[in-house]
Parts: sequence; C-alpha cells; structure tokens
Amino acid sequence: MTANILPANPAWCFAPVEDAEAGVWQIRIFVEGMYVAIGTSLIAMTVTDGMRIADSLNAGLGLDRDAWTAFAAKCAGTGPVPPN
Repeated sequence: MTANILPANPAWCFAPVEDAEAGVWQIRIFVEGMYVAIGTSLIAMTVTDGMRIADSLNAGLGLDRDAWTAFAAKCAGTGPVPPN
C-alpha cells in the first residue's frame, strides 16, 4: 500500500516524536498505510508529557499505550509487523 492509496477507514493513532532541533516532543498522527507521520501543533516539553498527551488522545480511540506504541512503531517501520 502506498501513501497515495489508503483504505476507506484507516486505523490511526497519536504519538510523540522528538524534535531535537526545537528541544520538544511533537504529537504526530500515524495512519495505516502512510509512511510519514502527520504533524500537529501539539507539543510537549518532555517525553513523559508527550506520552501522557498521546495516552489521553488515544484513549478516545480505544487504544491503550501498548496498542498505540506498537501501531506507531509499525507505521514508522521501526517495530515488528504482526503476521497476517
């Protein structure tokens, strides 16, 4: 699947990503099938705060921390891909 062709109702989640130049953590949206995360204007000063913000946002999607961190890692290509 390419970034240009997404399913009708893709899965997605929020996750903090470090912006080393700015010294903050930006909350980004990871979408199934996209190879780039979508930036938001939400930032946190620490990773702990970034994780708390993401936890709150993802709770509304029905995702706990284990679920959204695994999903974001899979979307970013840094985590294991579960079998079909």
